[in-house]
Amino acid sequence: MDLNTLHCNKGQAINIEPTVGIVVVTFNRVTVLTDCIRSLSNINYKNYKIIVVDNASVDGTAEIIKILFPSVRLIRNKDNLGYTGGNNKGIKYALEQNCDYILVLNDDVVVDPEFLKSLINVACIDPSIGIVAPKVVFFENPNKLYKEYGKYNFYLGIGYQQLSRINIPKKIDLIPGASFLIKREVIEKIGLMDESFFLYFDEGDLCFRAKKAGYKIMYDPTAKVYHKVSQSFSGWANPVVLYYSTRNELLLALKHLNFPLFTLLWIPRFALRILRYLIVARDLKLAKFIIRGFLDFNEAKFGRASFEV
Repeated sequence: MDLNTLHCNKGQAINIEPTVGIVVVTFNRVTVLTDCIRSLSNINYKNYKIIVVDNASVDGTAEIIKILFPSVRLIRNKDNLGYTGGNNKGIKYALEQNCDYILVLNDDVVVDPEFLKSLINVACIDPSIGIVAPKVVFFENPNKLYKEYGKYNFYLGIGYQQLSRINIPKKIDLIPGASFLIKREVIEKIGLMDESFFLYFDEGDLCFRAKKAGYKIMYDPTAKVYHKVSQSFSGWANPVVLYYSTRNELLLALKHLNFPLFTLLWIPRFALRILRYLIVARDLKLAKFIIRGFLDFNEAKFGRASFEV
């Protein structure tokens, strides 16, 4: 793939770069955010706008960004709207600015200079391509992928198709939520992120809705971003992670499976997860957060479950 020329309409070269709105949601992480913005300033792509959505940070994020990056569009929320609510604010603004594509980017990543041009090239191969994801690797270990699987079996609740074995752009089911490019047309057709997820598994829901609407999800291994994992939450032993991963995986399955199959396949699966923490790990405190997520997922479907854990 020639990264020096952009192509659309199945290989026809174009001279005008599509406008990309880069949406970065942040909450009390000014250090990683500044690293992210600095890396974006060095990309080999000119037609983009950086939109930072501050979810009511109290660490001086907004003030520092205004001083260091005056060209960045800063949106300040009065409350923490979560990853989904924050992104929706930024996406709406990007649409108002007539952006052709929106790039959703975690604040704790730094990007390769060629990544955006590569993503746009892949997005333009076929008009049915709606979402393109880059190769997301660990910042501390660039040889290791952040998320390995690109396909997902809803019945078994497991991923497959190893992304590490893919070396050319390929169609997948799921994207790593740390970074993805989505076409304006897709959002206008399927809507914004589902804010009932708040954080975690929201990108999966977006992908499944896009697929149902007839769009392809692509993985581009030539576009690379480096993810500083667990800057907010220290892994899967964290109560917030356990609560939302439980609640939202169930919510995702409930949204996209019929109810009898969901009841038959997913309820026992999460009951076993609770037992594993109670019996094997012998950690009652962590098991309580899984139980809360298990009990709250149906309320979350209607936007009523609290995110306070």
